[in-house]
Amino acid sequence: MPEYRRPWIAGATYFITIVTYRRRKLFVNEPRIDQWRGALAAAKATKPFDVLAGVILHDHMHLMLSLPRGDRDISTRIGHAKAIFTKSIGGGRSTSSASRRIHRESDVWQRRFFDHAIRDEDDFIAHMNYLHYNPVKHGYVECPKDWAWSSFAHWVRIGAYQRDWGCPRLGPPPDFSEIEDHVGE
Repeated sequence: MPEYRRPWIAGATYFITIVTYRRRKLFVNEPRIDQWRGALAAAKATKPFDVLAGVILHDHMHLMLSLPRGDRDISTRIGHAKAIFTKSIGGGRSTSSASRRIHRESDVWQRRFFDHAIRDEDDFIAHMNYLHYNPVKHGYVECPKDWAWSSFAHWVRIGAYQRDWGCPRLGPPPDFSEIEDHVGE
């Protein structure tokens, strides 16, 4: 079996996609969202990183994370947050397959996660736009500003977006064809 390797870069900023097991709709209410936020904060307290942006949808999430200088261990951080969350909701070992039981996995998360190292400012902007537009893309809301579980409002407050950015009634949707292979959906 080939060894799975990722070319992680020390101190990099990453676009991360995390998906629930079999696209189970775990994130449909505020208490569950708060449990995830608590798990992410606990993981951050153990091994620091910066959360630059995020959006949580019912069955997946996208995060923009930045690692400390000289540190490239994104996997431990994500794994720790996923484990803390799993315990917080009482998600024990898998009952769905022998493989998941052997790997001590629960039926909460898909194996692994998707990561993309941000290359430059244009890449950062494109992935931030994708992240914030995602609730519209999936049909949850008409405009990014209408999705409560997103960092969009923060980025509006600091002037990075206009409040009505990404509203289809105001213009065509953003074009993500350049990055669609880098988002993990």
